[in-house]
Amino acid sequence: MKIKDKKLILLKSLYAKRFDGNYYNVEEIISNSGQTNSSESDSIAKSLAEEGLINIVSDKAGTDAMITSVGVEYIEDLSVEKYDPQDLIDPIEKEILKSKLDELLERLKRIEVGQQITYDDLMDEIETLKKLLDVLGKKDWRQMLKGKLVDAGFGLVANEVFDLLVQTFKDIKLLKG
Repeated sequence: MKIKDKKLILLKSLYAKRFDGNYYNVEEIISNSGQTNSSESDSIAKSLAEEGLINIVSDKAGTDAMITSVGVEYIEDLSVEKYDPQDLIDPIEKEILKSKLDELLERLKRIEVGQQITYDDLMDEIETLKKLLDVLGKKDWRQMLKGKLVDAGFGLVANEVFDLLVQTFKDIKLLKG
């Protein structure tokens, strides 16, 4: 087992006991996960203490440790899943969608949609959608588009606006499926 793995085991074990305020024997924790010796355990503990992830107390019996708030944050950050879409929107599709969003705004200017939708609100929502093209995957962006349209009032608007949306985005493969 690698040193990195042993450090993580020690941190996770101390994290599980973070609320009791006690120190725990480092060698015992690490030896439960595999082969180690006291000098290696001490070295691992000192390294983590230098990083500010644990506090240590050493004596003849060995080294005891307690996780710090920085260590708690470190472990919690590790457990948070990172968003990594597998269906990224390619640059050409991004430009096409941006132009379609601009076209939608222009078309909405020309029709009367009533008081349910204000142009300024729509402009802000469409600008947000443009920015999200660089962050979200295709499926998530499509869902965001639908959600923003419903939030903006399109979910309650007459067939005229729905037809406008269909006309604007009908040839975009990204929005199908």
